[in-house]
Amino acid sequence: MRDVDFRVQLFRTELERPRSERALGYFLATLTAINCDYLRQYPQTPKLYDAGVRYKAEPSGQEEWKDVPTVRLDGHGDCEDLACWRTAELIVSGIQARPIFKYQRVTPEFSLYHIQVRWPNGRIEDPSKVLGMGAK
Repeated sequence: MRDVDFRVQLFRTELERPRSERALGYFLATLTAINCDYLRQYPQTPKLYDAGVRYKAEPSGQEEWKDVPTVRLDGHGDCEDLACWRTAELIVSGIQARPIFKYQRVTPEFSLYHIQVRWPNGRIEDPSKVLGMGAK
């Protein structure tokens, strides 16, 4: 197996935020499509919530996006990994869900983006929360 790394400079300044958010949307759509392809090729793959994987935040300053087989191998993923897996799972089953992001300014110097799943009816699902984010 080979790893593929994308090195893209995003979210460096507030002026870059609109371009960075567009790029975030492209990356989410791409990871979801990669996962759809994988799930169609390997239909016996366990469903996200049955796969025994958990939410695990990445260390500060690190951002690694993982597809379904990588999450399974590692046993964990963060919000974009889990949301894109769940979105792909829904799409492959005929539900036109999509990954979305939620922006939160934490301090004047620091903000977060959290990735969730939007169902066609507008319902928001948070796989990270279901799989342990925020648990004590």
